[in-house]
Amino acid sequence: MNQLIQIFLLGKNWFWKTRMLFLYCFLKLKKLFGFGDYFRQLHRVKIQFQGKNFDFYLKSILDFYLLREVFIDEHYAACKQIDPAPKVIFDMGSNIGASVIYFKLIFPEAIVYCFEPNPGCLPSLKANLQQFSQSVFIMDAAIAPESGETLFFANDQHWSASLFHRDCSTESIPVRALSLSDALIETGVSHIDLMKFDVEGAEYGIFESFQSFERVQHFIGEIHPIIVHKTVEDFLTYFPRHKVINLSSAGAHYHLHLAP
Repeated sequence: MNQLIQIFLLGKNWFWKTRMLFLYCFLKLKKLFGFGDYFRQLHRVKIQFQGKNFDFYLKSILDFYLLREVFIDEHYAACKQIDPAPKVIFDMGSNIGASVIYFKLIFPEAIVYCFEPNPGCLPSLKANLQQFSQSVFIMDAAIAPESGETLFFANDQHWSASLFHRDCSTESIPVRALSLSDALIETGVSHIDLMKFDVEGAEYGIFESFQSFERVQHFIGEIHPIIVHKTVEDFLTYFPRHKVINLSSAGAHYHLHLAP
C-alpha cells in the first residue's frame, strides 16, 4: 500500500496521479493473469519533483520501481552536496533515463553524456530525454575495459542487464564498447565534474583500466562485488586520488560517493 501511495504522489496533478496509479495497477493485473508486466507501446505521464515538472515514458512495471528509487528514495541525492554545480556529467548505464532526468532537474545547466548499450532500453531512453535534447547526448555503447565489440547479456529485468552472464540472463547481444579513455576522446570532454556509474559489475574492469582519474571530480554509483567475486576494498584501490565520502550497503551491492 505504501508503494501505491508513493507512485500516486509522483503525478503532476490529480489527473496524472490517477493515470499513474491506473497504469501501475493495470500492469500488476496483467502480470497476475500471466499476460506480462509491460505495455506494447510507451505511455507518457507527467511527474512533479521538487516543484519541477517533466515527462516520463513508461513501458514496464520495472519503470515504476526506477521512478521510486530515483525520485522518492533519491539514490543519487549525494550529488546535491557537490559545489560548484557540475557542468559536465557522464552517466554510465543510463537505462531508461531516470537518473539523467534527476541530474538535469538538480543541475539544469549541465551537459550530460549518456552511455547505454541495451537495445531494449534505448527507445525509452530517447523518449525520456528528448525534453533535454539540447544538453543531453546519448551514446548507444557500453563503457567497458576495452573498446571494440563485446557481448551484452540482457534479461527481462532491464536494470540487471550486464556485460556479465548471470542466472537471470535471457540472451547475449553484440554491442559497441568504449573504454572510458576512448569515451573521453569521442565526446571531446577534457574534464568531468560528476561521473555516475551503474554497470552491474563492469565497474571493476572499467576503472582498473582507466588512467586519467585527475580528469574526474566526483564519482557516484553502485559497486557489485558479488558479480565479479571481488571486494569493496579491491574496487577502492583503483582511486588513488579520491576519498570515500559515502559508502553504504544496499543488500547485494553498495552505493558509493568518491571525491578528491
